[in-house]
Amino acid sequence: MKNELEEYLEKIAPDGICLAYSGGTDSSLLLAVLAKMNAKKPFPFKAVIFSSCFQAKRETEEALAFAESLGVRPQIVHFDALGVKGIRYNPKNRCYLCKNRLFSRVRKIADKEGLKYLADGTNADDANEWRPGRAALEEHGVVSPFADLGMTKKMIRDISEKMGLPTARKPSNSCLATRFAYGQELTETGLKNTDKGEEFLKSMGFSVVRLRRHGEIARIEILPEEMDKFIARRKEIVSGLKETGCVWLTLDLEGFRSGSMDV
Repeated sequence: MKNELEEYLEKIAPDGICLAYSGGTDSSLLLAVLAKMNAKKPFPFKAVIFSSCFQAKRETEEALAFAESLGVRPQIVHFDALGVKGIRYNPKNRCYLCKNRLFSRVRKIADKEGLKYLADGTNADDANEWRPGRAALEEHGVVSPFADLGMTKKMIRDISEKMGLPTARKPSNSCLATRFAYGQELTETGLKNTDKGEEFLKSMGFSVVRLRRHGEIARIEILPEEMDKFIARRKEIVSGLKETGCVWLTLDLEGFRSGSMDV
């Protein structure tokens, strides 16, 4: 499958590729393959990474460090996420509104540098999930090599592992706005505190964490196998999370699941 991916990218590379890079497993594999191709036979190429209050600080730092290890210096696109019209009260089409603004910016960058193709790491599994942002990708002509080739998350992780990429088994993540209930006002303070709360839990050894916010209630999602450890350190966790603005704390007994706000 890796050969098919390289063939796909080699066909479009001469016209220039601008990659929307997040540092997750998917876009990191694309970046690694493109960087290797570019080193072997240079072509017009740029990676861009988005920076706003919707992105967790550590995610951005790790993404930049990985790119640097490949010899790539992404362009950082700063944007005011809360300034996007209609987004502050977290509507169900928030992802569309955000991606529409983002890819409008990236398209201008690509056009200015003569890069025909915008690419992203959407994979074949994403078609089975609630992803309103996909409409924005289609509107801006974004190509998604993994989705086009039918490559699933597992396939991407397996290829990444064979290539020795440190992102191969990296837990999936999403923007911080997904931690808030639809209709709830998004604020910079609330987003930062949620990021701090999740970082606090990760510092205690929890591998996958979501701090879902329902008004003053924080619903904590972790892996079911880590719940005993959570209960054993309950008082310490309560103390730490209260410092990040949480008022009422609950542990979700179903455990972590992607997109649990989309019900």
